[in-house]
Amino acid sequence: MKSYLKVLVSSLALVSIVNATTGKLVNCSPTDTCVTTDCPNYAGGSWSSDPSSNRCFISNCEAITTPPSPLTDLYCGTCPPDIGSAGAQKYANTSGGACVAATASCGIHRSSIWTDNDCGICNGTSQGNAQYANSSRSKCVAPSDSCGGNRKVASKWTDNDCNLCNSPASTAIYANPAGDRCVASSASCGASRPSTTKWTDKDCGICNGTSAGNAQYANSSGTQCVASSDSCGGSRASSSKWTDGDCSLCNGTSPGSASFSNPTGSQCIATSASCGASRPSTSLWTDNDCGLCNGTSSGSQQYANTSGTSCVASTASCGASRPSTSVFTDSDCGICNGTSPNSAQYANTAGNKCVASSASCGASRPASTLWTDSDCALCNGTSANSAQYVNTAGNKCVASSASCGASRPASTLWTDSDCALCNGTTPGSNQYANPSKKACQSTIPPPTNSYNNSSILICSFLLFVNFFF
Repeated sequence: MKSYLKVLVSSLALVSIVNATTGKLVNCSPTDTCVTTDCPNYAGGSWSSDPSSNRCFISNCEAITTPPSPLTDLYCGTCPPDIGSAGAQKYANTSGGACVAATASCGIHRSSIWTDNDCGICNGTSQGNAQYANSSRSKCVAPSDSCGGNRKVASKWTDNDCNLCNSPASTAIYANPAGDRCVASSASCGASRPSTTKWTDKDCGICNGTSAGNAQYANSSGTQCVASSDSCGGSRASSSKWTDGDCSLCNGTSPGSASFSNPTGSQCIATSASCGASRPSTSLWTDNDCGLCNGTSSGSQQYANTSGTSCVASTASCGASRPSTSVFTDSDCGICNGTSPNSAQYANTAGNKCVASSASCGASRPASTLWTDSDCALCNGTSANSAQYVNTAGNKCVASSASCGASRPASTLWTDSDCALCNGTTPGSNQYANPSKKACQSTIPPPTNSYNNSSILICSFLLFVNFFF
């Protein structure tokens, strides 16, 4: 029996020696020499040295009863789970829960660059795990998809992904609005941009691209990017003329905003409507709009005409805001009211309004244009003693009490004064009223009592003859 037991023990010892799994060579010492005292103790395991390589190894990996927790690169390196085959699972994963087949350490001692594959192996591929290498391949990060060429076309970039992938090696930590790339703007290109961070032309160009039609310029208030033809600010090229389109994009279209371009295209102005051909016919011109559109220098079309259909270069306003000290002239009246027939294109004699006389009320009236009662009344007014009637010759207006011509009422008797005003006082002119006051005559009429004196004399003579005979 004793002999049998000895044989059994010897057999088991032999099997144990045959089945023992020798660990792979590793370095326990930073000097790359095997000093077994530098190696950690694993329960049931013992370290040996390999003189030829100056490296250490576990004599029998299967003898280890309690692996270290968490697992380490040293343990996985000497006793990888796949030691019997490839032996590639020689690094501890990041959590220390398993030995994995990464190309290099998953920990701080890693000396080579990261790849998506190693990050996935080291950290796992569950959502939220740091399973991708960042753009510089210096660490593993947890974006929604790969930072590199393995990224799916359908995976849109986000600010978070860009920041994870590119920070801190690159400033391209924000996604452009299309989500097709990361850009180096000063703040987010999207809704998460702080309201205190004003947009600039640079950020707009970075975020939206600089192709024609892109919103590559910041508006005047810096609140958004707009697709103007050039910058809205100081960097706008002097050769870039402003247009209504650019002005409205840059300054907005709310009331009071500089939404329209002046006619020269040199600036945007806060008119009520366009200064150009696109101005709606329903938007009448005002002095304010004309002044804004055309400037207020002398000779500029800074006032609206009376009908509000155009701006004109009158010397003062055509409307109610005209100063009382600015007398109307024929020129201003023609400019303000037009020169078509029956328009109030002439200044009255007092210069306080424009009238629709047939010709000028002043010295520029052609000699061939005879005056009429209508013109006289328009030019001089119809108040008492105004020269509102034309004289008989039609060459001037006079202050007669009624018309000098056929339109004189029959009930209005002639007076010497009216006859003189109407016909003049040159010799032979009908400057006197006839005795019936129905017309004018050229001679002085006899006194109204001369006829009565003659009658008295004749009657007296007849009485005398009758008395004596």
